[in-house]
Amino acid sequence: MNDFIKEVRTQSTILPEVFNLYKTSEKHRIKEIADHFNEKSFDKIILVGMGSSLYAAHSVTSYLSSKGIPSLVLSAYDLKEYNMAQINSKSLVVCISQSGNSWEVLELAREIKGKTTVVGIYNNEDGELSQLCDFKLPLFAGVETSITNKTYQCTLLVLNMLVHEICNDNDEKFESEVEIVIDWCSDWLSNYRDKTMPLLKFSEDVEMYDFMAYSESLSTARQAGLIFREGLKAYTCSSEFADYAHGLFLSAQKNYLGLMFFPVLKGTNTEGRMINHILGDDGKIILFTTDKVDEDTNLLPVILPKVRPSLVPIMEIIPCDTLMGMLLGEGWSR
Repeated sequence: MNDFIKEVRTQSTILPEVFNLYKTSEKHRIKEIADHFNEKSFDKIILVGMGSSLYAAHSVTSYLSSKGIPSLVLSAYDLKEYNMAQINSKSLVVCISQSGNSWEVLELAREIKGKTTVVGIYNNEDGELSQLCDFKLPLFAGVETSITNKTYQCTLLVLNMLVHEICNDNDEKFESEVEIVIDWCSDWLSNYRDKTMPLLKFSEDVEMYDFMAYSESLSTARQAGLIFREGLKAYTCSSEFADYAHGLFLSAQKNYLGLMFFPVLKGTNTEGRMINHILGDDGKIILFTTDKVDEDTNLLPVILPKVRPSLVPIMEIIPCDTLMGMLLGEGWSR
């Protein structure tokens, strides 16, 4: 076991701890934001960050849209330099930074302070972001020393709890689904060698990784692409699936692995064409889904429990973490 996997495995205790905190002693934090959002009649939510903090935000935008709340996900740099016209007094801006000190996030927060309401999501409570935001949502993930993993997971969880509270959906059904997700993650991490070994063997001799998804699972595709590049120094590409079908699929060949994150297989022509193309060109696919899929020579499914789509990324990234960790080898240390 290397340092990355050791830290990843701490999520089996950290996720339930953070969930319980925001259900009990810290619930007032998300409730105050939800009450403020509804009292002030905000007309949209803008979620910003950089890197993993930015990617996590994709997990909740479709849920917000389904509840009639427009939302945007932009890098803090993009928003400040090119899209400030998106912000007015009716925009709730959620600034996410694990360190609380990402300079792009801080510059944006300084610029908009006093002009609209800013929510800060961060892990480092000594970071400057905690001083610039109107509402504070600490991640309580503890010190992270390896490639980003547990702070990303906690961001997914806290974002879900926040938006469900805003939409008056933070009910028993939601909480029971979160518990299903946490139990699944804990089981995988407790038995990570046995769970990950089929993925490891399947990935032997891979030279190129494509990560593709749609909607909420774009969080996973982008985060997984980042950690494989950062850890393995691998050639990776993360893309929205329909866009992948416009030329990116032509890279499929022997020693190619496509990791597809499709919580629900929609049965579209695009899905079928891309899967058949990759397999037809001797590529391999690991397919993450809640639907039943039969294993094939070059197609390995990872079947997830059925929960609402915004929660699925919390599970999807766990096998990616342990696979990347095992590919790094026993002695790896950052």
